[in-house]
Amino acid sequence: ALIYDRAGELAGAYDKTHLQSHDEKYLPGDDLPVFDSDFGPFGVMICADRRWPETVRTLALKGARIIFNPTFGMHDERNLCMMRTRSFESEAFIAFTHPQQALVTGPKGQVVANQVGGNITYAVCEVDLSEADAVRAAPTAHLRGRRPDIYGL
Repeated sequence: ALIYDRAGELAGAYDKTHLQSHDEKYLPGDDLPVFDSDFGPFGVMICADRRWPETVRTLALKGARIIFNPTFGMHDERNLCMMRTRSFESEAFIAFTHPQQALVTGPKGQVVANQVGGNITYAVCEVDLSEADAVRAAPTAHLRGRRPDIYGL
């Protein structure tokens, strides 16, 4: 995915990190970058990258308040549950795009927007990225309450 700023200048790139069997002709990416923008830090994950909680968690720990997820894969009830969970466990917004679904989930696991159906589906909504900061600052914050010292994987 190529990342362009508002002036149309190339600002960065992201390579899908979790390849599926039909992707094996490509090389997987080896980084989960967070990009700075005038609206705040954001991350990108492509298609199946969302299936691994570590992808979203890593982007959130690197400061992303919103993560963009273009895909052509699964967009059913399982995906809705997964995106809500990924947002909740990583305290970040996720904007999921698929030709037949446009979904935005928030840092409390809430659905902000969800449009399903048709050949080209989109949703327009406004998000306040400071909500991610507020959730992360709360006494019950998941990111802050992590215990990597005991995970030892």
